[in-house]
Amino acid sequence: MTRVRIVTDSTASIPEEQLEELGISVVPLSIRFGQESFRDGVELKTDEFYRRLEQGEMPTTSQPSPGEFVTAFRELSQDGDAVVSIHLSSKLSGTFQSAVLAKELFPKSTIEVVDSGGVTMVLGFVVLEAARAAAAGQALQEVQEIINRVKERVFGFVTLPTLKYLEKSGRLSKGAAFFGGLLSIKPIISIDGGDLLVVEKVRTFSQALRRIIQLTQEGLKNCPGPAIAILHTNALEQAKALAEQVKAVINCREIVFAEMGPTLAVNGGPGILGLAAYRD
Repeated sequence: MTRVRIVTDSTASIPEEQLEELGISVVPLSIRFGQESFRDGVELKTDEFYRRLEQGEMPTTSQPSPGEFVTAFRELSQDGDAVVSIHLSSKLSGTFQSAVLAKELFPKSTIEVVDSGGVTMVLGFVVLEAARAAAAGQALQEVQEIINRVKERVFGFVTLPTLKYLEKSGRLSKGAAFFGGLLSIKPIISIDGGDLLVVEKVRTFSQALRRIIQLTQEGLKNCPGPAIAILHTNALEQAKALAEQVKAVINCREIVFAEMGPTLAVNGGPGILGLAAYRD
């Protein structure tokens, strides 16, 4: 039987041990500080990224080139295996399109490219379930069906402790940043449905976290034993505290701590917290 091999990108936030256990290949996005370019999670350590960010250097990000996907697809398909490449929303990055362009260079291979419609563990849960099915020997069609089902059952929310990095990145005007900081407004951002949308604005960070838990509970209504990912950027201790709050009110079958990498911290900075949920 033809094996199914799973590929994703570095925005999936899947813990390293799960990537290794399930044999998931990762094609990283890139981070650029001035003329220096680094592959996310490969060439730039997290502490060095935040040191440079705190010193005022504002990085940019770029999608993987089609050539990087060509390298991955060639290696994974050379034994006749099928490849399923699952990526962050095409509304947020050109990563999906780069993978599509690479696929066209392998007309004799079975390669499927999937737009997850999400990012961080909203993408990650889709990848994990696909990889588990592939590891169990399920056929390509079965893996595709699982992907489609999981995509309909994942959602997430994050909030930012400060708007200053959004302002510095140019994604928020100085006037809006000043107004938000003055009133301590903390946006609650949904991370499913293909785009990042501000669904609510709350006065304090602690209130925003409580509201995220409430929104997650509402999304999990009549769903026993969901899987939950605690999302954070360089804020593990705060993430652990958030996990305790979640466990007090949601009966989770699984809790994963997922650090969102530098490509996701570029616009929000350190201290982002949130939840992603999978309604199994």
